[in-house]
Amino acid sequence: MRRAFTLIEMMVSVVIFSIIMLFLYKSYADMNVQNRIYTKELAKINLHQKLKKSLFLDITLAKASSVAIIHQDRDYDILFLQTKHSLYGRFDPYVGYIIKDKRLYRVESLMQLQYFPFDSLTPFEGEYIGEITLFRIYKHQTEKGLYFVTLQMKDEPLVTMKIRNF
Repeated sequence: MRRAFTLIEMMVSVVIFSIIMLFLYKSYADMNVQNRIYTKELAKINLHQKLKKSLFLDITLAKASSVAIIHQDRDYDILFLQTKHSLYGRFDPYVGYIIKDKRLYRVESLMQLQYFPFDSLTPFEGEYIGEITLFRIYKHQTEKGLYFVTLQMKDEPLVTMKIRNF
């Protein structure tokens, strides 16, 4: 009756264990690569959802008389408005969506925003949203408080929103 394993049995078990560990390591490495890809894509989706939500709330909760659309060029508009929606906890802030060097920014201030570029006396907090290829805002000609927003982030599909101001 044997009380121990032979050297050959031990070597075979170590080889089998090594093969199993090799496949587990390969699966783990592939899973990490996929997680990085999914995390990156999820961050882009979250950015777009945050932009759409913020833009929707800003226009929906805006004071109708404060909405000013400035046509910058063929592909870009600048939007200034006073809204009840604030990202920084302000009461009825003035918000602007501006484009500089094909980058979209959302700026928020307690002082009225009327033109861009701002002077040095205009205090504001800004948030970089992303690179953009198209940002147009159209006010409906006959129906009050109805806006059509068309935006396209770099390397992303075109987004069109119909937003009603209440």
